[in-house]
Amino acid sequence: MLFTDEPAVLHAGPAPARVTAPAVATGRLVGGWVGAVAGTAGAGLPTLDGAILCLEGTHQPGCEQVLPLLSRYDIRGVAIGDLTGEEPRVVGVLRSWLGALGVPVLEGLPFGHLDAQVCMPLGTPATLDTEAGTLTVSAGTSARPRSR
Repeated sequence: MLFTDEPAVLHAGPAPARVTAPAVATGRLVGGWVGAVAGTAGAGLPTLDGAILCLEGTHQPGCEQVLPLLSRYDIRGVAIGDLTGEEPRVVGVLRSWLGALGVPVLEGLPFGHLDAQVCMPLGTPATLDTEAGTLTVSAGTSARPRSR
């Protein structure tokens, strides 16, 4: 996904994807491992305003304590990677807080700590479509040089 000048589409897994608020949202792709997002969200780096927030890996002790910070931002949507093997209590808290944001949330996308790794081009425009079960990420590179 990083080295293409074509948009990439991730489809939610074969199991029924969990969806909160069926809708389409567009924004800048921000996020990653929930521990890193938690550590930087309180500092406002990077800003989550206008973002499609992607989250994966909830094995961070106390990660549920930082979820209230997310309500401070104008997050457009949330894309959740694989949560297989995560502690059910923490996943429940995650779902509860994200559902309270009132934005489209799509769970079960194929990114995170998986055997088939996908590099997410953070900072690029992305569209989350919960009804289609997709996250479309704009090209990570450009075939033409930037003008200066």
